[in-house]
Amino acid sequence: MPRMLSIVFILALFSYTNLFSQNVDEINWIPPEPVEGDEVTVVLSGWFPRANWRNQDIQVQGNGNNLILTFTSLEEGMGADVMTPFTIRVNLGELEAGEYNLRVEQAIAIVNEDGMLEIRDVVVYFSEIIVEGEEPDQFVVVLTEGWNMSSSPVDPEDNDIRAVFSELVERGSLLLAKDGSGRFYYPVQNFLNIPRWDVHQGYLIKVNEEEELLVSGELVSEDDQIELNAGWSMVAYLPEAAIPAPEAFENIEGNLLLAKDGYGRFYSPEHNFSNMGELQQGKGYLVKLEDPDNLIWNQP
Repeated sequence: MPRMLSIVFILALFSYTNLFSQNVDEINWIPPEPVEGDEVTVVLSGWFPRANWRNQDIQVQGNGNNLILTFTSLEEGMGADVMTPFTIRVNLGELEAGEYNLRVEQAIAIVNEDGMLEIRDVVVYFSEIIVEGEEPDQFVVVLTEGWNMSSSPVDPEDNDIRAVFSELVERGSLLLAKDGSGRFYYPVQNFLNIPRWDVHQGYLIKVNEEEELLVSGELVSEDDQIELNAGWSMVAYLPEAAIPAPEAFENIEGNLLLAKDGYGRFYSPEHNFSNMGELQQGKGYLVKLEDPDNLIWNQP
């Protein structure tokens, strides 16, 4: 008889454990491959063994890149033995780039005879996700053999001139780069006196073959105001749309003496003459102003 009781107890314990061991079948992330700045949601999917269960007390705590999601699965009275699906959705908000470890703790509980919540089991699950860093904007400056007057609408992540031209230098194609003040970068002698790449400025770039300069960083607004001083300046053209020179320089026409492109073509407001064609994104332009200094060029 004692042996029989022992067997019955073990079977009952097995049944009891199955009753209170609810299952989370899947842990999914939305989006599955998030980028920094995305709103990230974690979705838990599982099954209750009976129709009288519900989830409550859903909470998320974070410690750096370690997240803990806790919730309680509660049995409410007697119910039919019907497998019932459940889903828990938790919006984690915007996550910074990095690898995140998620620990899910599911407390299995009942309300006992005294009306108190009684935890019978805690089931733990794990998941992880990698949030990629935000992809930088990119712009390709097309260079022909020889001299090019160029610019970029993308402000480079690292605006050190050596960093901007590093790939061209590695390929041995950059001969010289100059800014509008005559300062230059001569990689053969490792000489540089250009302070930094200025997204509002144009640059003279000499290469020994056709090349592409890839600039990665942040795309600046097309209506960024460009400050001009009296005399000559080498400037960038930021808008994506190509615009005829008279229209592009319309708001500074009264102070503009001359504008030139990298091919020597020019626009003279005084003589109402232009053979420059359209200003194009990625090109640089020389402009000559009379007074005053600090004139703002609003590009269309």
